[in-house]
Amino acid sequence: MTDVALEKGFTSIESITISQELDRLLNLFDDVKQTKHQKSID
Repeated sequence: MTDVALEKGFTSIESITISQELDRLLNLFDDVKQTKHQKSID
């Protein structure tokens, strides 16, 4: 993502698309971690 942003600009469509996908994946990862943690508590 950083390489694209530095090459094409932080507000380019490609940078924004990659950033949004990264956000989506990080949120999914966080949800999985939270679920796994919650199951270990129960």
